Amino acid sequence: MWLIHTKSGKTYTSKEKYPWDVPEEEITSVERIVDGKSVSIRKHPDLHHFFVKSTESRDFVMMGPNPGARPPVVEARAVGCHIGTAPNIYRLELACDPRTGNVCLTVQKVKEATKDGF
Repeated sequence: MWLIHTKSGKTYTSKEKYPWDVPEEEITSVERIVDGKSVSIRKHPDLHHFFVKSTESRDFVMMGPNPGARPPVVEARAVGCHIGTAPNIYRLELACDPRTGNVCLTVQKVKEATKDGF
């Protein structure tokens, strides 16, 4: 679940909107709720293109008594944004592992800012 807080006081949930559906100048923060814990990024004039995403993995067993795909495992639920302008744009991603509760901030230089963080 995520929450998008706006200057007008309205809060949008994951059932209503994605961060890219809300005008950037209206966003005050984007928050991700993971197993009751909150990770959030507050708006700053240098931050843009807010996004949310989840990372899952799935094992595939090719041999043995029970071959086939295993159920997907959620490895991270993240909130992020971009900072900078071309050619110096960086993606900031604040992710929480729902299995352990560990939080990690990743910063990566990218060619362009994208609405979905990929």
